Amino acid sequence: MEERRDAGTLIEMVREAEEAKLASDLEKNPMLHKGNDDSEPDTRITGVKSAKRCWIWDTQTFEKLPCLEYMLPGKLTQKREDGSYRFTHKNPHREPVMGNIKCMLHEDSPNREHTKQMGFRTCPMDNIRNQFGLIQHMRVKHKREWEAIEQERLENERTEDRKFQQLLIASQLAKTTPVSQAVSRGKRAKVKVK
Repeated sequence: MEERRDAGTLIEMVREAEEAKLASDLEKNPMLHKGNDDSEPDTRITGVKSAKRCWIWDTQTFEKLPCLEYMLPGKLTQKREDGSYRFTHKNPHREPVMGNIKCMLHEDSPNREHTKQMGFRTCPMDNIRNQFGLIQHMRVKHKREWEAIEQERLENERTEDRKFQQLLIASQLAKTTPVSQAVSRGKRAKVKVK
């Protein structure tokens, strides 16, 4: 039986949602500016107030995500193509489905030395599930780096193709050279047929 999420149910789900307490850098380091002299005082943060956030979980990957409370009803009504709900407010108590593919810019990536020489920053993402996800991650999160990597790959491909074509032409010329030389001298070429 499919779960219905009408207005009353959504209100109840928002009430039951677990509050997400996210640490702020300002709470860890409240000093914004150290005064220069006696006339300029220190600038400190005394409190941080933001919109309430709640935790939601993806119903397929079980990934835990923070969501602003006012956006919660909209998120809880999102559906997938198969008609199932995308998020839930209840903890499924299951480990998130994660991959083990690292971003091309990750510190431990096999090609990191090369990307470091190109001047690219590092990326901590190390749980991409598949190659398609890696490409999408690169296209969205590292657009310029991805364009540079793709351009370099295409140029290397073109160079390899040119070398291969030159090798083919050279091998064809090597096979036909004795016959073509004999014909150009006006002599009849002796060709053995096997």
